[in-house]
Amino acid sequence: MKALHHALLTLLLSSSSPTLSTADLMIGDQVCMTGFIMDTFCINRGTLLDNRDVTTLQNPELHSYHCLLDLGVCINSGYQVLGSKDPMSGLYCPGLRIDDTDAVLMAGRAHGTPLETDPNFFQCDTCTGPDKNPTAGYRATIIGTVKELGEGMGRTTGMPGTRSVLGTPILTNIQVLDSMVKCDESIMVTVEAYENDMCLIRSVSDDAGDTNTMGNDGSSSSPPPMMEDTTTTTTATTTTTTTTTSSPPAEVTTTQATAVVENDQDCSIDFCETTLTDGYTLKYKINEADATITMEATYDGEAWLGIAFSEDERMGGSDGILGTPDDGTPQKYTLNQGFIEIMPPEEQTLTDASVEIVDGKTVMKFTKPLVEPNQIPITAGEINMLWANGGDGVTNIGYHGQNRAPVKINLASGAAEAVSAPNMGAWLAHGICAFIAWGLLAPTAVNSAIYRSLFKGPLWFKLHQFFNASAYALTVVAFAIALAFVSKEGNPHWFSSHAKMGLSMFIIASVQVLWGAVRPHLPDSGDEKSTIRKVWEIKHRLTGTVLLACGFWQMSAGIKLFAIKYSGVGSVQEQGVTIAYWIWIAVEVALLLVGGVHFKLLKKPIEEDDGNDATNAAADTVEGKQKEDAV
Repeated sequence: MKALHHALLTLLLSSSSPTLSTADLMIGDQVCMTGFIMDTFCINRGTLLDNRDVTTLQNPELHSYHCLLDLGVCINSGYQVLGSKDPMSGLYCPGLRIDDTDAVLMAGRAHGTPLETDPNFFQCDTCTGPDKNPTAGYRATIIGTVKELGEGMGRTTGMPGTRSVLGTPILTNIQVLDSMVKCDESIMVTVEAYENDMCLIRSVSDDAGDTNTMGNDGSSSSPPPMMEDTTTTTTATTTTTTTTTSSPPAEVTTTQATAVVENDQDCSIDFCETTLTDGYTLKYKINEADATITMEATYDGEAWLGIAFSEDERMGGSDGILGTPDDGTPQKYTLNQGFIEIMPPEEQTLTDASVEIVDGKTVMKFTKPLVEPNQIPITAGEINMLWANGGDGVTNIGYHGQNRAPVKINLASGAAEAVSAPNMGAWLAHGICAFIAWGLLAPTAVNSAIYRSLFKGPLWFKLHQFFNASAYALTVVAFAIALAFVSKEGNPHWFSSHAKMGLSMFIIASVQVLWGAVRPHLPDSGDEKSTIRKVWEIKHRLTGTVLLACGFWQMSAGIKLFAIKYSGVGSVQEQGVTIAYWIWIAVEVALLLVGGVHFKLLKKPIEEDDGNDATNAAADTVEGKQKEDAV
């Protein structure tokens, strides 16, 4: 067994010269690794418990904090930090097991937000982090001491099996740090994909050059290219990294981008300038002689800055240049859905690159080749770009909040235009239909029944039917819009509490309509109501009350989600709409309560005397011989 451990877990570090140096992973070694935190339960089951359509080791960034930190089955199974992603299979390597569950829970809950800031993920009930923090894809830096070596670094393929987490080493004496804390290279390890469906541990040292890895058969061969998640900025024991644990926006969109071009001109002769947003400008110039582009981003204040080149106006898959005055040098990153990865050293091709504070402004400069291998080509024409910054005073690269937007820029002429937020009109229509249905029509339908003694003849019953039917029709429209555009945006269905509530309301409302169509008739005047009629009335009233209450909550949540997606939580727009909404709902509720108390309680004896006669008369007028009692 000792030989097996040595063969599978030992790395031989060497340079290209014949001299070899070894660094064996042994019990008692202190190690450090940064990666996604995953529970053993979801790894062994093959797919995420909170999203069964997602393979666990393929998309750990879609694993919600709720599943990771709230659910007992995940908590009790233990945690591990995942290794790097295999570019061939698309699966992350199992990493190092963590024997201190409480440490993970404490750090993770302090980091995750308790708010439902992304409709695609469950809300974390036990999280206490800032509102802007993520709801999925928890990444952390783990420092610990090797307690056990495990049974061999077998590679899981997303399905349960013995070659899963049991093969990975176990760490004790755990420290769980923010993923932006960088491991010291003397104790830093990575777990990387290797040949024969294996994952191997690699050590990183200050003096190591090229490395060899020892496979499970003891043979030595060249390792795959290292997929770095972080980069060292200093030689301190812990230093700041430029990896972020930001929440994965489904799309990088906003309505705040202004992107005003000063004037059309030849950007190969002189610098063109574009205003990305208030206080944030971008200058650029095409250098035809050496096929490069020079850019200069200026922000009114101190902050980290980011410029990215995109193929589809989304963050995922874009190539970014991010810099902070704390380091003084911008670097190139690959932007993913939920996290960013610094490009390897050989792809750090920026020249004349700097980030500095000049007269209270942050200025980031760099020159970049127009065309580079495995990167989005930059053409001297219209291209999609993204901008972001940390906001005034935030210089540590991390989540940008609403300080970002896509923009189209013509690098030849300097022409630029803000990219309108995609699907904004559709989601606005969804919200308007929902509000008219449940903020106007449904309450009016209920009030028409409550205040029916104010109407003569069957008018109240006609109004009750009309408003209910109209509310249901708009509910169908709102539901269809949501269904279509969630699919269009590539997001999972029924994943957030808002989506689940919408589905539940649609089903219950449909049942309510069908239940009303097959309602039992009232008895003739003077006869006692049947038991089934009494049960129907109670169910009809109770279901209507529950639906109305759920509708009030659902609309409030929708306003917040729309603000998160387009205008920003806490924005003037959101605050104004929220205040107006609750004033309106307060009026509706007051009418319901006043009418209910006055007509259902104070005038109840009167209604008991002639209720059946009046109801039967109304029903006969509306439906001929069919008797009806509107509830």
